[in-house]
Amino acid sequence: MRMPVGSCQITVRRPNIFKDAYAEITRLTLDDLKKKLIIKFEGENDRENSSTVLEFDREFFYLLFHELFNPSYNLPEHSVHDKYTLQINPASGAISEHLNYFKFLGRYLGLGIFHCYLFDAHFTVGFYKMILKKPALFDLPENVYDDLIWML
Repeated sequence: MRMPVGSCQITVRRPNIFKDAYAEITRLTLDDLKKKLIIKFEGENDRENSSTVLEFDREFFYLLFHELFNPSYNLPEHSVHDKYTLQINPASGAISEHLNYFKFLGRYLGLGIFHCYLFDAHFTVGFYKMILKKPALFDLPENVYDDLIWML
């Protein structure tokens, strides 16, 4: 996939990384987000050589990823099956903006994947199926699936 010409600047303040990144990433078009990323932390010197710019970008993805787990946002939580996989937090509906936050989470993950940044996270199978728009009951034997549909 070819990267569009131009660049996309995202400026955030460290203490407000979630709110600033939310405002910036949701404001930009998908075509803009596919351009070369320039991440800037407000109030900090611009980094000029390519290795520190890359570290700056990695730091942005790392800090924002960990901020997404702030309990006040109620977005992902550790799976009930183990502490290594993540799932959507059922309590996320307590926050009025939760659907917009999940859309932002999806854009953020897509942005990282598109620009080849790795995330230190594993999601539940159901989460991946939702992203891929696969039915959640896909793995059930056909007769069990049919019985469940009949009961509905």
